[in-house]
Amino acid sequence: MNTCMVCGGVIPEQAGNCPYCGEYAIQVIGTCNDEAMRRLEQKAAAKRRKLLEGIAVQMVTLEWKEDALEEHTVEVGTAEELYHKEKWLDLSFAPAYQLKELEMKSVIVRGGQQKQLQLCVPVPAGSGELRAGAVLDDGFQLHILLKSENGAVTRSEPVELLKL
Repeated sequence: MNTCMVCGGVIPEQAGNCPYCGEYAIQVIGTCNDEAMRRLEQKAAAKRRKLLEGIAVQMVTLEWKEDALEEHTVEVGTAEELYHKEKWLDLSFAPAYQLKELEMKSVIVRGGQQKQLQLCVPVPAGSGELRAGAVLDDGFQLHILLKSENGAVTRSEPVELLKL
């Protein structure tokens, strides 16, 4: 199996393209010197920036205002900012007592279009307030995150960002 240089996803043997980002499977016969590898990595980074350009991940938060719940949308970060980096919202919240998981509402913004997601995230061990965040893993797999006060982090099931 090969690893895609653009998105980091696993490319199955005999596949011509990455199943996540569509990039050609690059195969090197023999050795690749440092200069050639640097050029390949630069091209892969440029392609990654182009694929992730204009994509943002947002979270929907609820706030109690005068006898009603009010929804607010807060940006977690751009897809490029989230690639291999956990990013957290500045606000924290207390979960309802003894819930094992929370259903988190997220919005993916891409090219003026919005796609809403509702992903279940296990509540991390520990008590106290939680923070929500997101990360984009190999294969451009988006995870919504929860972190407890003691630093325990849980993740939603992955969602293929480019297929939304």
